[in-house]
Amino acid sequence: MGSRGVDYGSEWRKTDMGFADISIKDLAEDYSLPVSQVIQLCDQMAIPYQNEKSNLALEDAKKIILAVLDLKSSTSGTV
Repeated sequence: MGSRGVDYGSEWRKTDMGFADISIKDLAEDYSLPVSQVIQLCDQMAIPYQNEKSNLALEDAKKIILAVLDLKSSTSGTV
């Protein structure tokens, strides 16, 4: 776990412009999801992107990660 206090998995880092150095494709790979599922989450949350290689804003990446973790915990049967 890094200085962020939360381990988000990937080797991403915050850039000076407030963008996470992680793309939709990277998130999909990090969490073993199809790219289409991450794109669907972006669409549901009205997160702007151009394509699967688009780097996400830091806050948007966090939203996607939290949604993915929620999905994984709800489908694993743990409470």
